[in-house]
Amino acid sequence: PASVAKIKWCKKLYCTNNFAQTIVSQNKSSSSLNRFLREVNFVLLFPSDDLLLLSELEANSFLKLIWDHSSKTSHHLLHSSFLRHSLDYFAEILLQCSALRVRASARKARRIRGETIISDVTMASLQLFAGETSYATEKRKEALKSILRIHRSSEAGFCPCAETERLVEMRGLAKLYPYSVLEAVGNELLCEL
Repeated sequence: PASVAKIKWCKKLYCTNNFAQTIVSQNKSSSSLNRFLREVNFVLLFPSDDLLLLSELEANSFLKLIWDHSSKTSHHLLHSSFLRHSLDYFAEILLQCSALRVRASARKARRIRGETIISDVTMASLQLFAGETSYATEKRKEALKSILRIHRSSEAGFCPCAETERLVEMRGLAKLYPYSVLEAVGNELLCEL
C-alpha cells in the first residue's frame, strides 16, 4: 500500500525491478500485488555497504558472474537469515558459512571481521520489509523505532501499528504479530504521540 512509503526506510537498501514486480496484474490496484511479494532471502553487498535485494533467479545469475570474475570484484552475496543471525548474536560474519567471499583486501577483510558492516537501521529495514516480528538486540529495536517514528507535524494518518501489521499480513505472517516485539514497538510509538 502507498502508506508503507511513509516509513523511513534505510537509504542503503535497494531492490531490483525484478524483485519488486513479480506479476503483471489486470487490476490497476497495487493492493492486489501485495500477496505476491518476493521473500527477502538474497542480498548483494556492495563495497559501499549498500545492499541490493535479489530474487532467487538473480542470485543464481550473480553467483555465476561472481565466480567468473572472482579476482575483479569485492561484492558479497549474502543470505538474509545468516546475516541477521550473525548480527543478532554479535558473531563475526563468517564468509565461508553465510556468504560467498569473492575477494577482499586485507583492509576489507578486517572490516568484515572487526566491525559491523551493516548498520542496525539497515538490518531493521530489511527485517521489517521481510515481515519479521522479532528483533533480537536493543540497538535493533531502537533502529526500528527510528524507522517508524513520525513527527507530530508530518504524516497525518500514519499509524505505526497499523502499517507494521499490514506489512506482516502481506508476508502471510499475521499469526506472529500479536505480542511480538514489532507490535510492542508500535505501541510504544503510539504512546509518544
